Amino acid sequence: MAEQSLDFGPYQLFPARAVLLRAGLPVRLSSRALAILTALALREGELVTSAELMAAVWPGAVVDDTTLRVHLVALRKALCHGPQALNYIGNVSGRGYRLVVPVARAQPASASGAMALPPTPIARLIGRCQAVAAIVRELPRRRLVTLSAAAASARPASRWPPPSSWRRATGTAPASST
Repeated sequence: MAEQSLDFGPYQLFPARAVLLRAGLPVRLSSRALAILTALALREGELVTSAELMAAVWPGAVVDDTTLRVHLVALRKALCHGPQALNYIGNVSGRGYRLVVPVARAQPASASGAMALPPTPIARLIGRCQAVAAIVRELPRRRLVTLSAAAASARPASRWPPPSSWRRATGTAPASST
Protein backbone atom coordinates (compact mmCIF):
# COMPACT_ATOMS: atom_id res chain seq x y z
CA MET A 1 0.00 0.00 0.00
CA ALA A 2 1.30 3.46 -0.90
CA GLU A 3 2.01 5.94 1.88
CA GLN A 4 -0.49 8.72 2.44
CA SER A 5 0.62 12.34 2.34
CA LEU A 6 -0.97 15.51 3.66
CA ASP A 7 -0.75 18.26 1.04
CA PHE A 8 -1.13 21.99 1.70
CA GLY A 9 0.10 24.82 -0.50
CA PRO A 10 3.41 23.77 -2.11
CA TYR A 11 4.06 21.34 0.77
CA GLN A 12 3.69 17.60 1.01
CA LEU A 13 3.93 16.05 4.49
CA PHE A 14 4.55 12.31 4.95
CA PRO A 15 3.71 11.66 8.63
CA ALA A 16 4.84 8.01 8.65
CA ARG A 17 8.34 8.97 7.43
CA ALA A 18 8.44 12.35 9.22
CA VAL A 19 9.34 14.11 5.96
CA LEU A 20 8.17 17.48 4.66
CA LEU A 21 8.71 18.36 1.00
CA ARG A 22 8.34 21.76 -0.67
CA ALA A 23 7.97 21.41 -4.44
CA GLY A 24 9.48 17.93 -4.15
CA LEU A 25 12.56 18.98 -2.16
CA PRO A 26 13.07 18.21 1.56
CA VAL A 27 12.52 21.00 4.08
CA ARG A 28 14.88 20.99 7.05
CA LEU A 29 12.94 20.90 10.30
CA SER A 30 13.65 19.65 13.79
CA SER A 31 11.83 16.49 14.80
CA ARG A 32 9.74 18.49 17.30
CA ALA A 33 8.71 21.10 14.72
CA LEU A 34 7.79 18.31 12.33
CA ALA A 35 5.74 16.59 15.04
CA ILE A 36 3.88 19.86 15.72
CA LEU A 37 3.17 20.29 12.00
CA THR A 38 1.96 16.69 11.76
CA ALA A 39 -0.41 17.16 14.72
CA LEU A 40 -1.83 20.33 13.16
CA ALA A 41 -2.13 18.86 9.65
CA LEU A 42 -3.87 15.70 10.86
CA ARG A 43 -6.55 17.88 12.46
CA GLU A 44 -7.06 19.71 9.10
CA GLY A 45 -7.81 23.22 10.34
CA GLU A 46 -9.36 22.31 13.68
CA LEU A 47 -8.13 24.13 16.77
CA VAL A 48 -5.47 22.13 18.62
CA THR A 49 -4.85 23.27 22.18
CA SER A 50 -1.35 23.85 23.51
CA ALA A 51 -1.86 20.96 25.95
CA GLU A 52 -2.80 18.62 23.07
CA LEU A 53 0.26 19.68 21.06
CA MET A 54 2.58 19.21 24.02
CA ALA A 55 1.09 15.77 24.74
CA ALA A 56 1.56 14.76 21.08
CA VAL A 57 5.09 16.12 20.70
CA TRP A 58 6.50 15.51 24.19
CA PRO A 59 4.49 12.53 25.51
CA GLY A 60 4.99 11.98 29.23
CA ALA A 61 7.28 15.01 29.62
CA VAL A 62 6.58 18.22 31.47
CA VAL A 63 7.05 21.09 29.01
CA ASP A 64 6.04 24.72 29.34
CA ASP A 65 4.47 26.95 26.70
CA THR A 66 7.79 28.67 25.94
CA THR A 67 9.26 25.47 24.54
CA LEU A 68 6.23 25.00 22.31
CA ARG A 69 6.44 28.60 21.10
CA VAL A 70 10.15 28.26 20.23
CA HIS A 71 9.41 25.30 17.98
CA LEU A 72 6.39 27.06 16.46
CA VAL A 73 8.58 30.06 15.56
CA ALA A 74 11.07 27.76 13.81
CA LEU A 75 8.22 25.99 12.02
CA ARG A 76 6.68 29.27 10.86
CA LYS A 77 10.06 30.46 9.55
CA ALA A 78 10.52 27.24 7.57
CA LEU A 79 7.03 27.46 6.06
CA CYS A 80 7.18 31.18 5.15
CA HIS A 81 9.06 30.94 1.90
CA GLY A 82 9.24 33.16 -1.15
CA PRO A 83 7.88 36.59 -2.00
CA GLN A 84 4.25 35.56 -1.38
CA ALA A 85 4.91 33.97 2.01
CA LEU A 86 1.80 32.86 3.81
CA ASN A 87 1.35 32.33 7.50
CA TYR A 88 0.28 28.69 7.54
CA ILE A 89 -0.20 28.47 11.30
CA GLY A 90 -2.75 30.60 13.09
CA ASN A 91 -3.27 30.94 16.79
CA VAL A 92 -6.31 31.72 18.90
CA SER A 93 -4.97 33.57 21.91
CA GLY A 94 -5.12 31.46 25.04
CA ARG A 95 -6.79 28.54 23.25
CA GLY A 96 -4.43 26.94 20.74
CA TYR A 97 -3.21 26.70 17.16
CA ARG A 98 -4.48 25.57 13.78
CA LEU A 99 -3.29 25.10 10.22
CA VAL A 100 -5.09 27.89 8.32
CA VAL A 101 -4.80 26.44 4.79
CA PRO A 102 -6.77 23.53 3.35
CA VAL A 103 -5.16 20.11 3.78
CA ALA A 104 -5.70 17.38 1.19
CA ARG A 105 -5.00 13.72 1.92
CA ALA A 106 -3.34 12.14 -1.10
CA GLN A 107 -1.74 8.89 -2.19
CA PRO A 108 1.57 9.17 -4.05
CA ALA A 109 1.36 8.96 -7.82
CA SER A 110 2.90 5.48 -7.93
CA ALA A 111 -0.11 3.48 -6.80
CA SER A 112 1.71 0.22 -7.50
CA GLY A 113 3.82 0.76 -4.38
CA ALA A 114 7.08 0.94 -6.35
CA MET A 115 9.36 3.70 -5.20
CA ALA A 116 10.13 6.47 -7.63
CA LEU A 117 13.72 6.88 -8.69
CA PRO A 118 15.55 9.95 -7.42
CA PRO A 119 15.96 12.89 -9.78
CA THR A 120 18.84 12.89 -12.21
CA PRO A 121 21.85 14.61 -10.63
CA ILE A 122 22.82 17.97 -12.08
CA ALA A 123 26.56 17.46 -11.69
CA ARG A 124 28.24 15.00 -14.02
CA LEU A 125 29.92 12.12 -12.24
CA ILE A 126 33.30 11.22 -13.68
CA GLY A 127 34.23 7.55 -13.53
CA ARG A 128 32.48 4.80 -11.59
CA CYS A 129 29.91 4.30 -14.36
CA GLN A 130 29.49 0.60 -13.59
CA ALA A 131 29.05 1.24 -9.87
CA VAL A 132 26.47 3.96 -10.49
CA ALA A 133 24.59 1.71 -12.93
CA ALA A 134 24.50 -1.08 -10.32
CA ILE A 135 23.12 1.31 -7.70
CA VAL A 136 20.45 2.64 -10.07
CA ARG A 137 19.36 -0.96 -10.79
CA GLU A 138 18.98 -1.61 -7.04
CA LEU A 139 16.97 1.53 -6.20
CA PRO A 140 13.55 0.24 -7.35
CA ARG A 141 14.01 -2.95 -5.31
CA ARG A 142 15.61 -1.65 -2.12
CA ARG A 143 14.43 1.03 0.26
CA LEU A 144 17.94 1.96 1.40
CA VAL A 145 21.23 1.93 -0.46
CA THR A 146 24.36 2.91 1.45
CA LEU A 147 27.45 4.27 -0.28
CA SER A 148 30.87 4.44 1.29
CA ALA A 149 34.32 5.29 0.04
CA ALA A 150 37.49 3.31 0.52
CA ALA A 151 39.65 4.71 3.30
CA ALA A 152 42.58 5.56 1.01
CA SER A 153 40.43 7.57 -1.39
CA ALA A 154 39.32 9.90 1.40
CA ARG A 155 42.86 10.75 2.52
CA PRO A 156 44.40 14.04 1.47
CA ALA A 157 47.50 13.80 -0.73
CA SER A 158 49.68 15.05 2.12
CA ARG A 159 48.95 11.83 4.02
CA TRP A 160 50.40 9.55 1.33
CA PRO A 161 51.91 7.06 1.85
CA PRO A 162 49.47 5.95 4.53
CA PRO A 163 50.75 5.27 8.04
CA SER A 164 52.45 1.90 8.56
CA SER A 165 49.68 0.79 10.93
CA TRP A 166 47.17 1.18 8.07
CA ARG A 167 49.40 -0.71 5.65
CA ARG A 168 49.71 -3.62 8.13
CA ALA A 169 45.92 -3.70 8.67
CA THR A 170 45.14 -3.74 4.95
CA GLY A 171 48.04 -5.91 3.86
CA THR A 172 49.30 -3.34 1.35
CA ALA A 173 52.95 -2.56 0.84
CA PRO A 174 54.26 0.97 0.38
CA ALA A 175 54.81 2.08 -3.18
CA SER A 176 58.40 2.12 -4.31
CA SER A 177 59.87 5.60 -4.64
CA THR A 178 62.14 4.71 -7.59
